[in-house]
Amino acid sequence: QLGTSLDPHIWLAPSNVQKMGEQILGHLLEIIPNNSEALRSNFLKFSAEVEKLDEEIRGKLAKSGNPKGFLVFHPAWGYFAKEYGLQQFSIELEGKEPSPAELIKELKEVQDMGIQNIWVQPQRSSRMAKTVANSLGGEIIELDPLAANWHDSLRKATNQIVEN
Repeated sequence: QLGTSLDPHIWLAPSNVQKMGEQILGHLLEIIPNNSEALRSNFLKFSAEVEKLDEEIRGKLAKSGNPKGFLVFHPAWGYFAKEYGLQQFSIELEGKEPSPAELIKELKEVQDMGIQNIWVQPQRSSRMAKTVANSLGGEIIELDPLAANWHDSLRKATNQIVEN
């Protein structure tokens, strides 16, 4: 499978975000202990939001009869895929476009799963992504793994999988 390089996008898995929040809370409690009540209260609200989002995503995916995978140009969604038992197919391999033989192999797998659309990041563009989408009879879907609104980004990704 293409796209097996190290994925730094750890925040695309809610369980990782929960762990990061816990660590941040711990450090903040050390440096500003006088605000412990507010810090703990805010963390509990944040944690509940993350948990609710996770449950929402799991619910949508469980109800979907659609393929349990997705195609990306840049492999940024690996932690999201792992979190939800999905398969991320990626065109890029370690930041490079694939050879024609690698691309054909990957597209065959994607077609066998019924995947038509390809996800791209707004920070990256590629003519190859458009060519791939056209060859699959699909379209380019812009999803931002670096979006400021993390919740909406994960919801949009989930909806794309369910609707694909």
